[in-house]
Amino acid sequence: MGRNGAGKSTLLRHAAGLMRPTRGKVRSAGRVALLLQNPSDYLVHDRVEQEASAGALATVGLGDPALLQRHPRDLSGGEKQRLALAIVLDDPDRQAVVVCLDEPTRGMDRRRKDELAALLCELDAAVLVATHDPEFVAAFAQRVILLADGVPIADGSPSEVLAGGTYFATETARILGGAGGALRPAEGVALVSGTVEAGAEVSA
Repeated sequence: MGRNGAGKSTLLRHAAGLMRPTRGKVRSAGRVALLLQNPSDYLVHDRVEQEASAGALATVGLGDPALLQRHPRDLSGGEKQRLALAIVLDDPDRQAVVVCLDEPTRGMDRRRKDELAALLCELDAAVLVATHDPEFVAAFAQRVILLADGVPIADGSPSEVLAGGTYFATETARILGGAGGALRPAEGVALVSGTVEAGAEVSA
């Protein structure tokens, strides 16, 4: 996570071998699949079934025979995202050990985000996501790294990074609305402003 220009997309491109580091090294134990921000860029055929193998399409939940005959450009945003994911995963000789996604939830509603999170959790690979979406991160991620100018400034669990400082605290509180014991917006503001201590009760 991080603001525009923090280095998120650059990191994914280095991981996939599209860029070479000028310092340090990038090592991988196998193939890295990269899905960039615009899934339509991956769609080149006239029918969904031509874009990827039947196995890859089934993996992302696009095995419906009626859907397979449709033109890829006629799919919904979420379906295009899944189809593009099937395309980058589709290599029977070299299974991806890491799957990188750049802003995969852009334009998605909550239901589509939940579907994508469930799909990514089922993949037999590590998943690295660059995103501005704290709601998706809170629901999906096991670890969050916050970048600024290409340098990690926070690294921890979603609860530690999203609620542990001023960067995300108020937005996370708004999204969660107190669910799971999370702070409500008024409580979050009071906490990060230093007017109350963590664990103290605040009336909202």
